[in-house]
Parts: sequence; structure tokens; C-alpha cells
Amino acid sequence: MKISNNLKTFLNTNIYPKTALCKLIEAGHDLGQDEWLHALVLLGLRLNQDALIFQPYPPGIAAIKDPDEYMELRGTGTVEKRLRTADGATISIWERKAEPHKPHFIIYHGQMGHWGDAGSPDYDRRAYLKILSEIEKTGSGFTAVHLRGYGNSIGKPKELYNSSAKAFSRDIDAVIKHVKEDLKIPSGQIINCGVSLGASLAAETADKMTAIGCPPNQLVICNPFTNMARAASEFANKHINDQKHQTKHIISISPQAIATKLKHPFQTDVHIANLSPTTGVYIFNSGADDFLDPLHGQELAEIAKAKGLKVQHRIEPGLNHNTIPAKEVVEDVMKLYEESQKQPDNSLLGRLLVTRKNIFRTFYPDRVNKSSSAER
Repeated sequence: MKISNNLKTFLNTNIYPKTALCKLIEAGHDLGQDEWLHALVLLGLRLNQDALIFQPYPPGIAAIKDPDEYMELRGTGTVEKRLRTADGATISIWERKAEPHKPHFIIYHGQMGHWGDAGSPDYDRRAYLKILSEIEKTGSGFTAVHLRGYGNSIGKPKELYNSSAKAFSRDIDAVIKHVKEDLKIPSGQIINCGVSLGASLAAETADKMTAIGCPPNQLVICNPFTNMARAASEFANKHINDQKHQTKHIISISPQAIATKLKHPFQTDVHIANLSPTTGVYIFNSGADDFLDPLHGQELAEIAKAKGLKVQHRIEPGLNHNTIPAKEVVEDVMKLYEESQKQPDNSLLGRLLVTRKNIFRTFYPDRVNKSSSAER
């Protein structure tokens, strides 16, 4: 039986328990190659999806330090705090207080590394720090969450610190409670933000806040996926099939098939569909993302628009998955925030001026058009 080179690499990562793999190999003579490959991949995803999705300690990861030890955060007033979750876990957050009238970001990292090290040698390892630094430069505050299992969010009993979608949901609850009750920040000043896997958690945070009657000002998601089933399907198909198609058996495993084996759904699309129209949505995609297709971002933008949300979708050509132009993204988000804070003039004089302007536009449209053209 011929197996593509990518599948051999997939198998050689030791992600499959030997007993389960042996049983599958023994049954191989009764299966067609496509069936065998389908079964093999679905088995691997079922048994080892935790290791594939959650990577807090990739090879070469730098040990986490105090926020002030990183040059990007030195002197910014960023401190580490600990939050207790409803199920007894303790998670670590990095936090900075906002200046008056500035927003506060609740922000989540991606699947790999921690806030001090983005984890992958193939990308910018200080990418997360640069995002926090650009937020700080605007005078805004942030609560940067280390999800359980990441950074200093580890400890005993071990079962409370295992990364999972359900566990992360409890972490989100603790963060919302802290920002609302301890920091007492109005929801209209809160921006939920996340990168990659963290984008789904930011969307869930916005969904939860909306459900309790305090929708956030904005949802900001960078290189997001629509849901984990689709992302896992694309990942599996990419690694099974040789780019040069060295085997005639090119298979495709659907998101529906993977969904039946998936413990961690991470449904970004569902969360966005639940948001209030008062919440703005900003989506950033790296145009040359080698991990998640930018089409995920486009589809999420369409979902948000269909629900009546104000959406801005930015795609930067040539950038990979973990390369995010932090300065430009934060500038975009701040402009949207400042625009949302402009209150209409409801005074009698303000209403009269608006009425006068509208009457002028109605009866003298040519003059309005000429004036607009001159300004441009």
C-alpha cells in the first residue's frame, strides 16, 4: 500500500497510541485505501487532538518572565495577577489600567506559546508582545489572559489545568467577572480581542457578555477560523495529500466527519451570530497565511454583516499566520472606538442645525454636490 510522504510524516510524529494503530493496520486488508486513510486520520484526531490544538510548550519556548522584564512592556505599569475560576483553577493575567476615556482590551493569545513568546521558530516570536505594546501606546488598558495550561496558569490539581474548550469557557467567565466587578469597566469601553485560537475565545467572550446584557464595544479577531471542525478538516487534508500528488488516492475528510470526533468545537461563527448590533466587528487576515485560509475571515465578516453588525475586514497580502502588523491594526481599532464614542448633539440647537442642513440638502442638492466635490 502506497502512503504519501506527508502522511508518513504525520504518522512518524508518534501521536497515535500503538495499540489503536496496530488494530487499524490489522484491519487494513479489509479496507480500501481511502477508507483506511479516513479511519487512520479520524482515529488520530480523536485520540490526540489535545496535543494538536493546544501547544503551550513548543520546542525552544522561552520561560515566561514578569511583564516588566520584557522591553516591550517595561515601564508600562503592566502587572501579573491571578484569577480564581468557578471550578477552582487559578489563571494568570497580565494587566494594565487604561487612561481616562480610553478602552480596555480583553485579549487572548493563540494556540502556541504564551504572551512573552509566540512559540514558533517559523514566525515572529515577539508578535504577542508587540500587540500589547501598541495597545499601551494608545493609553488603553488590557487584560491579557494566559489560558489554563499556558504561561503561569498551571498547577495542581492537574485535572483543573488541562486545556480544553470547556475549561477555557470557565476562564472566560472569571475574566468577565473580574473586568466588570473588580475593575468596574463599562461594557461600552471593552474591546474583546484574540489571535487565531484566541480569536474564537474573544468571540465567545463577546457572546457571553451580550447574553448578560453588557455587549462589548468591539470584537477584534486576527487570523480567525470559522470553527474548529473546518480548520481541522483543512489541516488534515493538507497533511495527508502530497502537494505533487505522488499517489492516485487523494482523499478529502469533511468537517462533518471530523465534528463527530471533535471534543473542542470552538465555534467562532456561532458566537458572532449571537452578537448585538451595537458591537462592531474588526477582522484582520494575513493574506499569505500558511495555516488558516483567509476565507475563514471573509465568511465570518459575511455572518456579522447578515446580523446587522458594522464590520471592517482588512487583508494584508504577503504576511503569514503569525505576522500581524500590530501598529496598523491597533490604529484601525482605535479609530473605530473613537467614532463609536461620538455622541449626537441632542440639544435643541443641535437638532435645529441638523434639520436646517437636511432642508438645504433637499432643496439645493446641486450646491451640496459642488461643495463636496470642492472639498475632495
